Amino acid sequence: MFFSPIFFYTTIKKTFVTPKVFLAKMMEDHTGTIVNISSASSLARDYGMTTYNASKAAIVNMTHAMAMD
Repeated sequence: MFFSPIFFYTTIKKTFVTPKVFLAKMMEDHTGTIVNISSASSLARDYGMTTYNASKAAIVNMTHAMAMD
């Protein structure tokens, strides 16, 4: 099993920070849509791709949480 904290952190950070750049303007205008693209690997398992699968699952869950907020 291989896990790369740098890859995981980079993937999650850019997915979290990018919407924050646009969020103030979207709230001011009362409109807008944020689309995060992940992978089927967020729900399935791929041998030897622990970091990739975990980061994609994190994107899906973070997107759901952001939508609720």
